[in-house]
Amino acid sequence: MKDQSNLQNNVTENSANDDSVFQEESFLTLDELLAAEPSDKSAEDAEEVTVFEDIASATPEYRQEAVRKEQERMEKKKTRKKNHRRNVRSDVIKSVVWIVSIVLVSLLAAYGIVRVVSDFLGIGFDLKHGFGREGVHEIVVEKGDTAQVIINKLADQEVINTPIAFRLYAKLNHYDSKFTQGIHTFNGDYSYSDIANELMTPGIKAAEVTVLIAPGASLNDIARLMEENHVCRASDFLKLTGNFSKGIDKLNAEYGKKFDYSDFKYDFVKEIPVENRRLEGYLLPDTYRFYAHFEEEYAEMPHSVDFAYIAIDKMLKNLDDQAGEQLRKRAAEGKYTFHQLVTMASMIQMEAGKAQLPDMQKVAQVFCNRLEGINWEGPRKLQSDPTVTYAKQTGLSQYDTYENEGLPPAPMGAMNANCLLAAASPDKNSKATYFVTDKNGKFYFSDTLGQHNSTIASLKSKGLWFYTTF
Repeated sequence: MKDQSNLQNNVTENSANDDSVFQEESFLTLDELLAAEPSDKSAEDAEEVTVFEDIASATPEYRQEAVRKEQERMEKKKTRKKNHRRNVRSDVIKSVVWIVSIVLVSLLAAYGIVRVVSDFLGIGFDLKHGFGREGVHEIVVEKGDTAQVIINKLADQEVINTPIAFRLYAKLNHYDSKFTQGIHTFNGDYSYSDIANELMTPGIKAAEVTVLIAPGASLNDIARLMEENHVCRASDFLKLTGNFSKGIDKLNAEYGKKFDYSDFKYDFVKEIPVENRRLEGYLLPDTYRFYAHFEEEYAEMPHSVDFAYIAIDKMLKNLDDQAGEQLRKRAAEGKYTFHQLVTMASMIQMEAGKAQLPDMQKVAQVFCNRLEGINWEGPRKLQSDPTVTYAKQTGLSQYDTYENEGLPPAPMGAMNANCLLAAASPDKNSKATYFVTDKNGKFYFSDTLGQHNSTIASLKSKGLWFYTTF
């Protein structure tokens, strides 16, 4: 019994010693330890063998208890090893997170500094557009507007990118109490100093007017409306809607002043292939609110050019907001350019301007079927009657789609947003290559010339025949 007690104490002591020190080692089973040669045994193994030899001669109960404790000791070692590995992984993850956090904070700080400095200098910077601010912007300072209200208006019109920085600049220089009422215009490249000087100069006196641009309106029509409502001179408006650089040169010479305008910022404007009447069809019909000059100032103010630029930019932005994304997506398919889609939309306006969108989409698909040779074997002529009328009125024979294949060179007037959406998403399920309307404006689509002629005959017999497009 004494030997058994010593044996048990030895095993207990052995387990306690092993628990206090973590060692990475491989463990031998009881039978392997007993069978191992002396040279194969470590000092600890030799001690354990002695214990196990005692176990071998002990009673089954003590032997079982000793083996159980040894197994517990080995299990604890494995657990410590797993915990160690887990702790190492955790430390590595924490280190990576810490490094990434430092990098992100540094990048954000650098971005903030670049943004403020570029804003201060009038360069402008944001992640979407990069460096550079374009265009002309306007705000109206009304009686009672606080400095903060004025600064918020500047930010809303993208005159500044960091309102807090400009607020601090104006406060430190004591400018914020000197801002004046009226309409103020700002070039995109104005620095904080330029902006403050403009705000401290008495603003232009003007009244707000509502101008309705109707579908089908030409550039000349829109320019006349601008002048009639005292927004700007028609001649200034037209110079900015044609060849831009030549128009600016003429305005500089006419007013004896340098207008530092960059071309309109929209990507689709830069891709327009025609120079004369360049923005024909791109000024979206809608009801707009502009500022009109008082007549006594109107005759002599070069601000007419500023207001013309702002009005054009507002109309281009309206097109971009209402249909730009859809038109870009359609153009990305590769069959038509953005400009060709706008041109098609102007034809849809002429042919189906009062129709619902689904009929407009079918009209668009008729054009596409002919252009792409879908269910159509003849020449790629669209044979649209309104283009013939337009060509005769303007003397521009290249717009006649009976004489010329393909789309006309450019849009032939302003079109509503649904026409643009129809050109961007035609009814691709339709195989029609002809259509007509009755006197009530109802559309009839045909896949073949025979069906088309039959439809016309039926409408005539019913007294519904009014107009045919093809």
